[in-house]
Amino acid sequence: MQEDLNKLVPSASLEVDELNRLAADLSPEAFISLKRSILQRYISDFDVIENILKVNSHTWEVASIIKLEKEDWFKEGLAFLIEAFRLSKRERKADLIDLLESGYPSIHEALNSYHDAFFLLNINEKSKLRHFARSCFRQMGDSIEATHKPYIELISNLVAIYRNLDGSHKKTSFGGNVSRLTEVDLFRKIYVDRLNGVPINQWRNICQHSSYQTIPESNQVKCDYGKDKEIILDKNEILFLMSRLDQLHTLHKIAIDFMVLDLSSELDLGVNLGMISMETIIGDLCSTLSTLQYPITEIKNEKKKLKISVVDRQGAGKKGLQYAMTQVSMLLIMLHKKGFSPIFGLYSKSGTKITEARLGGEFA
Repeated sequence: MQEDLNKLVPSASLEVDELNRLAADLSPEAFISLKRSILQRYISDFDVIENILKVNSHTWEVASIIKLEKEDWFKEGLAFLIEAFRLSKRERKADLIDLLESGYPSIHEALNSYHDAFFLLNINEKSKLRHFARSCFRQMGDSIEATHKPYIELISNLVAIYRNLDGSHKKTSFGGNVSRLTEVDLFRKIYVDRLNGVPINQWRNICQHSSYQTIPESNQVKCDYGKDKEIILDKNEILFLMSRLDQLHTLHKIAIDFMVLDLSSELDLGVNLGMISMETIIGDLCSTLSTLQYPITEIKNEKKKLKISVVDRQGAGKKGLQYAMTQVSMLLIMLHKKGFSPIFGLYSKSGTKITEARLGGEFA
């Protein structure tokens, strides 16, 4: 597990880089105001927003919005889904609650699958074309089937409720859900146009049925789909496609998370703290501490003692670390509930150990 957790560290910190820069330039009060203004666009429950700010959660979501809202597909897609949620909440609340309660277990499992896929990712751009293609298409196929498909099913049903269509809860195939969504021009852009003009369900079919063949002479891969359709991609285009699928997951996750938060007082999702994965907790911890100017450099699990090395980026010493620990206290409590004892090792930028602290702010 130790190797797995350390694999999360650079990725989680990198994803909040832009938010880090803003945090470094703003006072703590101004930074909180910035986060509040972003959350207020998408969450209407004041108490939920204040609780998020109090426990310093959803750092990754705020960072992702800042990073991606410059792109029309993301900004318009998130706005559309939140508007669909709000209107459905007002007009067909019982149907909406039923949809979220029945659909959320598969979403929760989809998030676990996403983390599993991250740790299994092993793509070497310098490997032979055949091996490269096999690795990429296996990864994409698993990602689409296990992660994107449950989200798209829930979103398709949400949009059906929003558009007041009959049969919104009827079981529909993956291709049927994609077809229903792409009747809306915005979703055609998201699920077809941005994916090299191939619908996301067809990419699933290409991957799962190995409907591709390498062309060694041109270092390309030819993919067959639908009725006598094909698309040819080189290595860079395949990697770019994978990055766009990852961005699509970001849209899905943020939209559904915010909907669930906004209705949290009325939903029974059957999910407790014990069901939240270690990967999710550690990812959130890395992201949040990074914005607090205490980036994690290493995590060691020694007989359930979770030794977390952090760098004192601004030279705030013990007092600064103590403040940072209060800001991530909920995440530390969640680790404790899983049987782990978090121990922080504070290091200077030059690598000198300054102090050590445990849950509760107890210093060595």
